[in-house]
Amino acid sequence: MFPKKNRLSKKEIEEILLSGERVHSHHLLLVFKRNTIQKNNRFAVVVSKKVSLLATERNKLKRRIRAILQKRNNYKKEGIFLTKPKSIKLPHEALKQEVEELLKK
Repeated sequence: MFPKKNRLSKKEIEEILLSGERVHSHHLLLVFKRNTIQKNNRFAVVVSKKVSLLATERNKLKRRIRAILQKRNNYKKEGIFLTKPKSIKLPHEALKQEVEELLKK
């Protein structure tokens, strides 16, 4: 789990989903807005039951994405990662590459 300073509130999540920019890759969708006020990057990760019916697999994918985001923190964004069904089968390196590509756009 992210530290509290790096988490989005429910109100902020709704705001970003309604008015944020969207960037797609084959396995992920990033909805974000530029972060100009705060120093901290703030993200949320959403993995639906369409990705996997098993909670353990969904939680593992969330942990993998969070670990990638915590290692690098110079993105100047706050946003939400939404996973697509095929993302559960991605190896860690491929997932890392997709996350970083989305954050560069």
